[in-house]
Amino acid sequence: MARALLDSLNLTAPVILDIRCREWTSTLEKEIRSQLLKRQADIREPLVADQMAGNNPDSLASLSLQTGTALLDALSLRQAVLLQVDMEQNLINKDKRRPFSYQRYRIPVYDFYLKQVLLPGQQLLNTRSYRISDPAEPEQPGSILSMKWYEPLVATAVVASLVIMLWTLH
Repeated sequence: MARALLDSLNLTAPVILDIRCREWTSTLEKEIRSQLLKRQADIREPLVADQMAGNNPDSLASLSLQTGTALLDALSLRQAVLLQVDMEQNLINKDKRRPFSYQRYRIPVYDFYLKQVLLPGQQLLNTRSYRISDPAEPEQPGSILSMKWYEPLVATAVVASLVIMLWTLH
């Protein structure tokens, strides 16, 4: 996925990464760094920016967009490209209906958004988005969502018809 995100990026200026993807952050950051290093990009570490922002990881983007020149001055740069990667997680419900059963699947969907911003002018150079979904996971058996109102009625009717059939055979 990191390779697909980085396909058409302008890597002529030094790159500053800002990745906010919850549990995917460390994995995605390692992969993006390795892909950028393979392309011989100049990656700058925003440690100075983190100290200026009070060690708040979410404030790197706001700091760079509000005071892009201050960030560039702290890194001794005239121009840089800020790569922002954000992730949103959603759940999609899928229903699987059969004549005597009903199953509901909840599929996690991850939407990744990449923005490439040229600093200090805050010029938006590129945006991309990708959607990844995990395989469907069935809900727990016995869950109230996995059973419809008519299923107990059908089961009762089947059992009652078997009892009546056995009763009439004797």
